[in-house]
Amino acid sequence: MQVQNQIVLKNMSTPDNDEVNNVDKIPTEQKGAFHQFLKSLASFSGDLSSLTCPAFLLAPVSLIEYSEYWTQQPDLFTDITKSDDEVERMIAFVKWFISSLNASYSRRVPKGEWEKKPYNPVLGEQFKMQWGDLQGSGETDVLVEQVSHHPPVTGFHIKNEKHGLTLNGHTGQKTRFSGTSLIVDQVGQSIVTLKNRSNESYMYSCPSITVNGIWYAAPYVELTGTSYIQSTSGLYCSIEYTSRGWISGERNHFKCYLRRNGGSSKEYICKMEGQWSGKSTLTKYGSKTSEPFLDVTALTPAPMHVKDTTEQDDMESRKIWQKVSDAIRANDTNLAGIEKNKIETQKREERAARQEAGEEWQPKYFKWEEEEPTVITLQRMLTSTVKSKSFSSGPTTGSDAQIEAVEELRHHFKLSTDELKQFRNDLRREMDNGLKSDESHMAMLPSWIFKHPTGQETGEYLGLELSGSNIRIYLVTLHGQGRISTRQQKFVISDHLKKGSINSMIDFLVESVDNFLSFVGKYELKQALSLGFVLSFPLEQHALNKAVVIQWTKDFEITGADGKNIAELLQIGFRRRHININVEAVINGAVGCLLAHSYRSLDTLVACTISTGTNAAYWEKVEAIVKNRKELPPNADGDMIINTEWGSFGDKNLGLLPRTFYDNRVNRQSVNPGVHVFEKMVSGLYLGEIARIIMVDFLDRRLLFDGQYTPEMNTPYLFEASYMSAIGSDDTPDLEATKHILESIMNLPSTTLSDRQIVRTICELVSQRAARLVAAAMSAIIDKRNALEEGLTISMEGAVYEHFPNFPRRVNDALRSFYGERVDHINVGITRDGNGIGAALAAMIAITQKQA
Repeated sequence: MQVQNQIVLKNMSTPDNDEVNNVDKIPTEQKGAFHQFLKSLASFSGDLSSLTCPAFLLAPVSLIEYSEYWTQQPDLFTDITKSDDEVERMIAFVKWFISSLNASYSRRVPKGEWEKKPYNPVLGEQFKMQWGDLQGSGETDVLVEQVSHHPPVTGFHIKNEKHGLTLNGHTGQKTRFSGTSLIVDQVGQSIVTLKNRSNESYMYSCPSITVNGIWYAAPYVELTGTSYIQSTSGLYCSIEYTSRGWISGERNHFKCYLRRNGGSSKEYICKMEGQWSGKSTLTKYGSKTSEPFLDVTALTPAPMHVKDTTEQDDMESRKIWQKVSDAIRANDTNLAGIEKNKIETQKREERAARQEAGEEWQPKYFKWEEEEPTVITLQRMLTSTVKSKSFSSGPTTGSDAQIEAVEELRHHFKLSTDELKQFRNDLRREMDNGLKSDESHMAMLPSWIFKHPTGQETGEYLGLELSGSNIRIYLVTLHGQGRISTRQQKFVISDHLKKGSINSMIDFLVESVDNFLSFVGKYELKQALSLGFVLSFPLEQHALNKAVVIQWTKDFEITGADGKNIAELLQIGFRRRHININVEAVINGAVGCLLAHSYRSLDTLVACTISTGTNAAYWEKVEAIVKNRKELPPNADGDMIINTEWGSFGDKNLGLLPRTFYDNRVNRQSVNPGVHVFEKMVSGLYLGEIARIIMVDFLDRRLLFDGQYTPEMNTPYLFEASYMSAIGSDDTPDLEATKHILESIMNLPSTTLSDRQIVRTICELVSQRAARLVAAAMSAIIDKRNALEEGLTISMEGAVYEHFPNFPRRVNDALRSFYGERVDHINVGITRDGNGIGAALAAMIAITQKQA
């Protein structure tokens, strides 16, 4: 799919003489903004949506409308499916493709005029239109939606029902500034499917764009680089673009070779060459004569139909931007800037409100789909033939052995929906067993929290969190109406303390709290402060303030805590230092996150943590908790929070987990073999190690880095999950961020593009499996509580969920595979600082439960 360039473009039908200088035509009040704009270009890097152009450069149209130009010639679009010959169909495809480039970058602007910058689409913006019949083509419907704002991604679906054609895909761009030009690398993927030809499919990429003439306020576009078209029929095209032709010197030149996959690169079926904005010819292989191919200047666009703004929905493009467009057409650039700023401010406020509420925005018409089979097939066909950077999934270069190894790895890490459902059902069964006895794979530990927060509670409470490499201390103020404010401080836990005695750890915790009280100005506590303590380790509890650590996990090996009440040890520590604090509650981290989110969203049912470790807590009916029935207080009814400790699922029966050779090695070589095995497949502490072990295996087989080892690559846990996140976000053409991590951090002497693409695929496969397993585990809780019909909120917490590329989408896609459209009944929110806030809320609830 094209990426619609967001900078001023020149009409390429304008005669190409010296560059035009429009600087003198800039309105006086806008010249300062123009020069500031030029300064910003000098250091510009990123996507074009982050550029703010002066108002006089704006066009009265949103960028989202530009997708329509791909089917401005529905007659050529529908011609693709008419021939019974696969070669003729590919030639027809190229003819349509070239006409679309012309419509997108040349014909769109009236001759002699200069195009202005379109608006950057807002998140959720939609464009709906229809191309009318042209020479028997029938009607062609266009649906476009802005599915992401940062980075900007546009989803589109174009359909011609009469001839059974669809064009589906998404588009985005990466931009860099070079000299006096902007260079736009177009990313995304587009698939054309011919329903009437047994779903024959074509995948195409788009050329890069160079925008020149910016310094003269008269920019124009040139297409550069190479794009590809791949068909499931076994034919592919490579199209090279130059600003001037090899012989004629004409602008907007292209040369396209049509070949069969697996054939010699020196042979071709035919060659198409000429101007994508003018005339071109076709020459068959071995022939010295050419025949006319396409003259885009002779084409007549189809009639266009768009509803009047009075009939459009609020999120439709022309309705959103109507006041801005009216001002631009009236040459009132000041008013246009004001109205444009109003829209952008509103959208920023909406985004901030979603973040505050922990809500994740979802597209209305589109959903992300991982590893769609047709896309994977076409990518493999093309990458086995050419060295292409145009398609982003999987290794685009490499030997047959490398490609085969990656496909084998993909097979091991890809989990079908049926496999996920089996995993979900096994986990739910063990949840039921865990509520009945302690012999289950799932601990299902009671929290002894019976009261839901109402969101109206007020007061000051302390939260103390011990989880990974730090402790955090929070002063939490509850304001009512679901509002919370905090002050917090972090203290680093030394490796010595992690492997030391419980007394040393308690002394450290007490001293840190004392320092924090000084930090927040509470030097003397005349009235006792209530404190909740959150421990992200398995706890055996018989009351809110009676907790014993069952097992120290992650990289903690604390001694002397066996059978001891952590709350009592901490209370003794405060008394010894004469600190007026009452330890009211000890809870698990997942329980804390659930409480924190429940304070502002009363329908929160589940909290899930995916960070260094993983766990989940949820509200369970008291009547379902059989094993602790005798310990329940007389007034306990309704719900109680259960800490599932799902990280330990499979510990007693490894056959319940879809493990690979690499998972077995990570488990076997960990500090706690056989413990929290599920956690070792999905959490941040272990994901990087799984990826490292895979890379080492590929190294052993001389499939990566030319078999070169480094001490860093051989060091367990040195390849961190944060590196996976950075690699997964790296969509530069040469994978520069990946190169930096491998060569500068892992100290590999050199890496090839194939190496970096394989490493990226490894990281994607490991994180994708983790997301799908987490979704299946969440589904087990949803089904157990039969909560889907009434709707529910799930609180998500942790760096893996927040920062791994596409992790939330992959979780949502897996849930959708279980529930279909009913997944819309699930609201997912992100909780930050949930452990500490939840600990403080637990202290508050402990007091209210005593008073009940």
